[in-house]
Amino acid sequence: MIGNRLKSFKQFFNSRISDLLIEVTAIVLSVLLALAVNNWRESQKTAAVVERVKATLTEEIDANLLEVQRAYDYHQTLVKEIRDGGRRLMSIDMNEEPLNLGNINQLREALSRKFITMEIPVPENFEVMKISREKFFLRFGKLIAKAQVEGNFFNIYGEGGIRLQSAGIRNLSWEIARGMQVLVHMDYEIVARWSEINRLENSHNATVSKILDRLYDGTGSVLSILEDLVYFESELLDRYQKMQQLLN
Repeated sequence: MIGNRLKSFKQFFNSRISDLLIEVTAIVLSVLLALAVNNWRESQKTAAVVERVKATLTEEIDANLLEVQRAYDYHQTLVKEIRDGGRRLMSIDMNEEPLNLGNINQLREALSRKFITMEIPVPENFEVMKISREKFFLRFGKLIAKAQVEGNFFNIYGEGGIRLQSAGIRNLSWEIARGMQVLVHMDYEIVARWSEINRLENSHNATVSKILDRLYDGTGSVLSILEDLVYFESELLDRYQKMQQLLN
């Protein structure tokens, strides 16, 4: 009798164990399936965000390429003008304003009168220095200019009157990608090139600020900084074109 009871208990125990295993297996499979579906949905959302970010990046690269190309062409010409002796700031017709090129003091006084008629303040340290019969240096405040007789004109060259061509660079997509943490889900080569572009854009903007500060306070030449600006713009053009190829 005891043996029958033990046998019945074993059968009942084995049956319950089987039922429990089936229930546990069903629960585990349900959880795994739910996790898989959730991961699939998240991956789909992430893929959609990545595509939107890439579309925004493509638009920015196309727009920035045009903007930087325009600025590069302008600044490259500006640098060449300064290297070749500066931009022509003023041209004085010597038939209308007689200039005694052989007498530095009289030349200085005549130039001062000309500046005053043009409503240009004449600094106390205004100085004229003769280089040769037709070439002169002018110290005008913090500006050092060159002057040369060309025909009937006394032409003054220097770095004055410089204006920059704003590139209007956009890099919002980089901030969006970082903020939404999608960079880790993007192609490594795209992210690497994008990071380099962002670094160059920051360097470009910092260089523009330096030039504007130099132009504002008039402390020395801007040629070397302009050359840096042209370099960064050249590098950006190269990176933009390579990124276009990568994205397309």
